Amino acid sequence: MADTINENLRDALADRYEIERRIAQGGMATVYLARDLQHNRLVAIKVLNTELSVTLGPERFRREILDRSVTDQRMMDAFRFCDEAQIPTLSYNMIGLPHETRAYILDTIKLNAKVKPRAMHVSIFYPYPGTRAYEMCRKDGLLTDKYTDSFYEDSVLAQSSITPEQVRAMQERFEPLVRAYSRCRNVPVPFDKLGEKLIDLGVMATTDQRVLQMKNKLSRKKAPGDRVSGGTCYAVQDGEVKVWENNKMPS
Repeated sequence: MADTINENLRDALADRYEIERRIAQGGMATVYLARDLQHNRLVAIKVLNTELSVTLGPERFRREILDRSVTDQRMMDAFRFCDEAQIPTLSYNMIGLPHETRAYILDTIKLNAKVKPRAMHVSIFYPYPGTRAYEMCRKDGLLTDKYTDSFYEDSVLAQSSITPEQVRAMQERFEPLVRAYSRCRNVPVPFDKLGEKLIDLGVMATTDQRVLQMKNKLSRKKAPGDRVSGGTCYAVQDGEVKVWENNKMPS
């Protein structure tokens, strides 16, 4: 696999760099010795390993809550580079952040639609004590007595901007919505924006708290012995990304 990536890198950077050899490799990245053709000097190029994992979401939330200052444009450039180099990509998405709204989650979904990762990972925020995010939740009165040992099951925050039911609803719709918004980007102008707006309206209507409460009342109650799904995960098996859903290993 390393040789394949090396060749892909050579092709992708051929107009600017001449990759000579690998000089170091760690758990997250590989460093190559290369010649800068423009300035005729040796340089070191650091490349993320075979899967690029990036946390997506609105820039303000990444900066203020997750303490990550990477811009949307830099992320899109990184995914584009990986696509050109044929490097598989994974987007790590966290929803249900403090003061997040459904509209902000839609922004995260649309960003995924733009970068088109090979696989997506969608978890729900949990306020771990000792973190900056936990202190924000404590200060703003968002903490509750709820506890979960799963990153995918439920939100433990009590906030007016979004309810736990709405967080779960957005999580369930995340991947289908990424596909839907991706299709909109292939539609001619101005129908692309019209299609996106229609999806926006549909999502906001079907995830309205009153609609979700009515749906819960109409649905049959879960049997006592039923196990709650931990959500959709992805596993790499035999070199391929496969879905691990409803507590079942990928086949």
